[in-house]
Amino acid sequence: MLRRAAAALDEIATAPGRLRLVDVGANLGLAKSTARRLLVALVDVGFAAVDEGGRYRLGDRLLGLAGADGTHLAARLRPVIEGVARATGETVDLSVLRGRQMWFIDQIESAHRLRAVSAVGGR
Repeated sequence: MLRRAAAALDEIATAPGRLRLVDVGANLGLAKSTARRLLVALVDVGFAAVDEGGRYRLGDRLLGLAGADGTHLAARLRPVIEGVARATGETVDLSVLRGRQMWFIDQIESAHRLRAVSAVGGR
């Protein structure tokens, strides 16, 4: 089951927002019912998301997990937000908008006593 889930996520990642249930099932050689159970489970745990048109994309939970080891987008953009923090003296958040939610993936806190602190990996 885990191999199938990983394969489904790989498929979704190659064509975000374009694949439907039947596409994922066909690409993986799965029966429609098996593909449906797999995709429903991935959506339930936040690893995949589905839009109103039934098209799948990677889920928001993966974004938080991907940033957890520092090799994701946060690591590549860290020098940029450090520069902004130095130039402004303010707290700088790096976040990604997904749907109507903002996911915080990195932060440089200011030295001010009153500051905003976001939970990295949270929304």
